[in-house]
Amino acid sequence: MNYTTTLNIVFGAIGLVLVMIFFRTGGPRMIRAMKGGGAHPAN
Repeated sequence: MNYTTTLNIVFGAIGLVLVMIFFRTGGPRMIRAMKGGGAHPAN
């Protein structure tokens, strides 16, 4: 086990935590709201 393996594990854990936070705080619902017809007309 070298330093790259350790870094992969550390950043993989950080990524997993961030994904869990995204789903727990309603991230997919926010993404759908941003995509769905909320654009304002230019004039």
